Formats: sequence, C-alpha cells, structure tokens
Amino acid sequence: MSFKELFNERFLSVVNEIDIHAESILIKLDETKNKNEIDEVNILRQKFISKCKEIENYNLETFSDKRKKLKFIMFIKNSSMLIDEKENKLNFVNELGYLVIFDQHLKYETIMQLKKILNENVEVVETQLDSFQELVKLRIFEDLIKKNSSDLFIDLCDPSKNIIDDIDLSSSNFGFNNYELDFLPKFINLDLVEALLFSNNQKKYLSSRPFSYFKNITNLTIEMCDCLQEISPYNFQSLDNLIQLIILNTGTKRINANAFNGLKNLQVLHLSENKIENIDVCAFNGLENLECLYLDQNRITKIQANNFASLIKLEHLFLDSNEIEELKSGCLNGLVDLKVLKISMNSSDCLDDSNVFSPLKSLQVLYLFDVNFSEINPNLFNELTNLKFLNVCRSNLFSIDINLQTLEVIDISETKLTKDEINSIRFDNLKLLT
Repeated sequence: MSFKELFNERFLSVVNEIDIHAESILIKLDETKNKNEIDEVNILRQKFISKCKEIENYNLETFSDKRKKLKFIMFIKNSSMLIDEKENKLNFVNELGYLVIFDQHLKYETIMQLKKILNENVEVVETQLDSFQELVKLRIFEDLIKKNSSDLFIDLCDPSKNIIDDIDLSSSNFGFNNYELDFLPKFINLDLVEALLFSNNQKKYLSSRPFSYFKNITNLTIEMCDCLQEISPYNFQSLDNLIQLIILNTGTKRINANAFNGLKNLQVLHLSENKIENIDVCAFNGLENLECLYLDQNRITKIQANNFASLIKLEHLFLDSNEIEELKSGCLNGLVDLKVLKISMNSSDCLDDSNVFSPLKSLQVLYLFDVNFSEINPNLFNELTNLKFLNVCRSNLFSIDINLQTLEVIDISETKLTKDEINSIRFDNLKLLT
C-alpha cells in the first residue's frame, strides 16, 4: 500500500471513529425526551465529517506540491456521556468532542496515549512512547488542546498561534540528543514561551543548543539531574532575558569559569541542594545584575578571594549548610550592596581575619547560627556599620566582646550563655533580644 493510500485510510478511520462515537451517544438518548440533544449530536457529526473531507481534499492537492505541508486530523471524543468512562480531564463544551488539525507527524502510540490522557484522569506513561521527542510533542499537544478547548475545530497548523507559557522537558526514561527539539520552531510560537523545566537523569553535561530555542524565557529550572557533573562555560549564553535560574538537586560538583556568562539580566540564581565542591573564581562573570544567590546545602569547603567580585548588585547571599572551614580576607570582595548574608551550619572553626567582612558596608542581616568558632577576631564586625539583625543561635559568638552598636535584633537562643552573660549584652539601639 502506498503512502497516499495509507494516508487516506487514516482519514477514513477518523470518520469511522466519529460515526461510532456519535452512535454510542445516540443509543443512550430517548428519542421522545432528548430530541434536541439527538439533533445536536447529528449536526455535530456532519460538521466533523465535512471538515475531515475538506482536509482530505486539501491533502490530495498537496501531495504534488512539496512547498505545502500535509495536514493530519485527530478526533478527541467526549466520553462524559458514557457511563463506563472515567471523569474527563478535558473540559468539553459539546457532547461529541473535538477535531484536532495539525501538520506535525505524531506516532500512533503517542496519539493513543494523548487521547487517554485527555479523556481520563491518567498521567503520561513514558515507557509507552517511542522517544523523548514524542514525549515533548505529547505534552505540547495536551497543553494546546486544553488552551483551545472552546473551539469545535482545534487547528494547530499555524505556529504563530500555538502559544504556551511554559514547556516541560523533564524525563525519567529518555535521554535526548541535541536535535530532538528541532521541530519546535515549526510547531509553536517560541517567542512567547516564558518558562522551561528540564529534568533528566541521563544527562552528564548540559549543551547550549537545546536552550538556544528559548531566547525569551524568563525562568529556567533544572532539577533532579543526578548524573549532571558540572556547569560548563557559556551553557546559557543565548538566554538574554532570563531573570531566574534554578539548578536544584543535581549531581553537580563543579561550577566552571563563565558558566553563567551571557545572563546579563539574571536577578535570581538558585544553586541549592546540589553537590558543589568547587567554584571557579570566574564562575559568576557576566552576572552584573544578579540580586540573589543561593549556594546553600552543598559541599563547599572554601570561598576563594574575589569569588563574588563581579556581583556588584548582589543583595542576598546564602552559604549555609556547607562545609566551609574558613573565611579569609577577600572572599567577600565586591559585595558592596549585600544586605543579607547567611553562613550558618558550616564546619567553620575560625574567624580570625578582621577584614573578612570589611567589604560589606551595606549589610543589614547576618546569620551565623549553629557555628562554633575556636577563634574569633574581636574586630571582626567593626566595618558592619549598618548591621541591624544578627542570628547567632547555637553559636558561641558572644564568648568575646564585640562592638555592634547599630544592632536592633539579636537571636541568641540555645547559645548556652549564663544569665549574667545574657544580662551583660548591651547595645544602644537594641529592640529585641531572643
């Protein structure tokens, strides 16, 4: 059988599917009590079949014109009137269903699972799909059909009109090559995609190519990538409009130089709950507009001098729950606008460098809880002239005399201070001692 004959047979099967579903509805209706509903079902059936004939005629003309793309059709039945069916996941506006028209090739297994997802309360079963590309297509089709569910005929042949806000590229079953997303520009309006989720247990390294399709996204989340080992230079250089980047719960151990270079508009960078041990001194180059940096819950043992020197607008830095052994002069260079610093629950036992906090002229909030220091320089806080909040819960910081007259709030809970030691704490502006 030729491709043309197979194509025509597919159209005939869709028409038969419409007829069979219409009859299954009509059987359940009483001719005397449900005349209007019966008429509506028959009218809809004729509209659907006529549309199928129209698309079939278009394809007959297109077979000989290589400049045009063939169109496919898919019938999504409304099973809500059939007693033995589960609750519909799609909000149908008519009793028969929808006719979806598209020009992307979609494999039979993908179509069958898509129909099941839309007709029943079930999730995607990746093992029943052929590839990562089919998985992405299925998710996009599902989103587009739901977005256009007020239309009788859902025409997805014009990419400029196929608009979705976010795309899910996560998979627990498939790896993927750099070319499996090449269909996207011909299918959806990529200029209007705002957010991207990426999760894949089989990827050891990130390539910049998949991200190059999404130049206008503002949010990117990369999570649950256990095999991901490092963030390489210029991985995200095409994402000029990115505002928030989350890399969470991955196997990442190293952040290389220029890993985020090109993200000139990035404001929030989450690197929490990874396995980061090493951060190149130039890792944060190009992030001149970054305001919040989360490096908590990693395995960082050392902050190098000038590690954050390029982050001139950074206001929040979280380094808690690491294995930092020592903070040396220069490790916080460049953070002139920093307002909140959290370095709690580290293995630090030494803060004897009096200059370590000297760049932090704007710091207002400092967390040092659950850190016990064997040695603390008494002049450590002399440069923190704007500090208002200090948390030293479960810490031994107040075992020495410190000068912090600007403080308004101090948390000294669980510090094992004696009553006399607590009563001796006096600061001119202190409003709350907990």
